[in-house]
Amino acid sequence: MTSQQYYFAYFMSTYILIHGSWHGAWCWHKVIPLLEASGHKVIAPDLPAHGHDRTPIADISLNSYVECIDDILVLLSPRVKI
Repeated sequence: MTSQQYYFAYFMSTYILIHGSWHGAWCWHKVIPLLEASGHKVIAPDLPAHGHDRTPIADISLNSYVECIDDILVLLSPRVKI
C-alpha cells in the first residue's frame, strides 16, 4: 500500500449531512463537492416529507427521522467506522 492509499483508506471520512426544518438535501449543494473533492464520501439524505421524499406529512414523526438516519448507519456500518 502506498502512502497515498494509506492516507485515503484511513484518514478520509464519510459525512452524513442532515438538513434542518424546511430544507432538504439540496441545502448542501455547495458543501458536498468541496468534501468530495477532498476525497471524502458524502451522504445527504432527504428526511421524510422533505426535498424529494414524498412521504405524506401526516405520516411523519420524530421517529421517522431517526429511522431514516438509522437505516443509513446500518447500511454503512460494515464498511465505515462510526
